[in-house]
Amino acid sequence: MKLDPPMVFVEYGGSTSVNCSTSSCNNVEGITWESTSGRIGFKEGVSTVELKIDEVKDWLTKPQCFVWADGNQTLKRLPITIYKMPKKVSMPKPRSPMYTTGGSELLQCDVEDVAPADRLVISWYKENKMIFQRASEDKGKVPVNESLQAFIEVDAADDGVEVWCEAKLNLTGQSPAPMRSESQVLTVFCKFDTFS
Repeated sequence: MKLDPPMVFVEYGGSTSVNCSTSSCNNVEGITWESTSGRIGFKEGVSTVELKIDEVKDWLTKPQCFVWADGNQTLKRLPITIYKMPKKVSMPKPRSPMYTTGGSELLQCDVEDVAPADRLVISWYKENKMIFQRASEDKGKVPVNESLQAFIEVDAADDGVEVWCEAKLNLTGQSPAPMRSESQVLTVFCKFDTFS
């Protein structure tokens, strides 16, 4: 059995199509697709059947193709990833002022209504340079709100620089444009030891 394409990435509400075929030279009785997002009834005596989904609305759909040949039934599940870009990406205002004490300072990134979380990667930038990157540990497939944190070190040169975060979905062979938060400006003070 063969699926073409072998895996599918489709935006929620979008459409997709997949061919299921068999190369069996033996007696092919027929093929059918079963899916909560669309069903193809049993097609007798054919070696290829196309599943078309006009509007993907089921986050947990698991299309399966069944082939009957020589009295045996085989099935193949379609690996399908349904995605949704974030509704909003934002960075809460960092602590102000920050101090050059050698400790770590916290930056946060809030991502609203994104799926699937297991494909979400958040990057933090300072003056157009990526300084930290983190993937979500949530394994869910339905939309979630996600907040991730990065710990950075600052020095005196960071006073007045802009920082922001960016959310992207890591989809094989696809490249939806990342979404960026608004910028925040760091206020950094030098902290000196005092001597008596």
